Amino acid sequence: MNKKLTQSLAIALVLLSSTSFAATKDVIINANVVGTCAFADASPITIDFGSLQAGTAPANKTGIAQFWCSNGTSYTLTTNNGSNPTDTQKNLVSGGNKIPYSLVLDDKATGTGTGKNTAINVVLTATIAEAALEDAPVANNYTDTVTLTLNP
Repeated sequence: MNKKLTQSLAIALVLLSSTSFAATKDVIINANVVGTCAFADASPITIDFGSLQAGTAPANKTGIAQFWCSNGTSYTLTTNNGSNPTDTQKNLVSGGNKIPYSLVLDDKATGTGTGKNTAINVVLTATIAEAALEDAPVANNYTDTVTLTLNP
């Protein structure tokens, strides 16, 4: 019996010595999805009042800013005061002549995006009051440039 026990132990030792043990290690994969917003294209938006004259009703013209934001990303679209402000008053200019105007964004200027395939359209309404035209000097090409900022 001693001989059988010794043989069994010898076989067990041979099996144990030839058996290898695998080592394991976990791999953790991380990603941080960052919300973003982008305008639909790089072209400027043009709001053209055309020819205006004193004694006419207020002039309103619109344009559309189109953009998208990542799903679940809050955004705000804002304007600056343009290239020719007087304090916070936006002005169209021709040489030294100015015509004050306002630019208002509709209620979609603040919200939450739903993804790249869902365009958001914000209507921009520019208004020149009738009173602003009463004393406006006759001049061609009154202009201003306003910058839109889209913040996610």
